[in-house]
Amino acid sequence: MLQRIAFAISIMLLASSSMAVDKWGTAVAKKGERAIVFRFVEDLGPGFDRSAQPDRIIVQWPYFQESGMPTTGERERMDQFEDLLAPVIENDGLSTLALVSTGENLREWICYTKSEREFLARLNSALRKYPPFPVKILTARDPAWSSYQKFKDGLKR
Repeated sequence: MLQRIAFAISIMLLASSSMAVDKWGTAVAKKGERAIVFRFVEDLGPGFDRSAQPDRIIVQWPYFQESGMPTTGERERMDQFEDLLAPVIENDGLSTLALVSTGENLREWICYTKSEREFLARLNSALRKYPPFPVKILTARDPAWSSYQKFKDGLKR
């Protein structure tokens, strides 16, 4: 993911909107005709303690299109997956979805959680009634939210 950020010649803040308590922003990294679109938490809210969610979960969904962007059908299935992921993230402060990127044949959701084990158990429970999604899950300790912070620090406003 971090190498994909380096791909950007420029990152421009496009817009932000309010969703729940968090303030969301959108940015686009472009190189020629290719782009990566980012949706990220711009403001975590007063008193939010990042260290309370020390485990980083990255869910990756690879796809293969000449343009680097998913087809409409792929995007709709990714949206379905995210809709199933939302309750896992939003329930009782277990997790926070911090960053979503789409482009260069990969969508990634970066979440931070209090418990990797509980996050994965809830995700598996939410997905069990559906055909398998083509995702790969990576986990790591990141109590400082360094991956998220590196992205935010790289934004040009």
